[in-house]
Amino acid sequence: MGDEPLEENIPVEFEDFCAEVQQAFHVYGLLRDEWDTFNGIYLGKSLIGITEMLDVSQVEPEDRPVIISLVKTIDRIRQTEANKQQNNKPAK
Repeated sequence: MGDEPLEENIPVEFEDFCAEVQQAFHVYGLLRDEWDTFNGIYLGKSLIGITEMLDVSQVEPEDRPVIISLVKTIDRIRQTEANKQQNNKPAK
């Protein structure tokens, strides 16, 4: 948007996000985590059942593509960070 964020506005509060982002985080929290337990690698959220989670969360059909896109973006970021932390753990 061309403006530098003000220090007093960081970190943002959950309520500062638009409704679609809040809905995406809600749906994201309902989905099951997938892990490679042998290697300790986070594979991401399982999208099996996302339609039902969108129904339960009362996401309007016209909003679903945006919510799914946001869920996938959230998961990609979480997957990167979780695996980075896993790689930085000292070996036993």
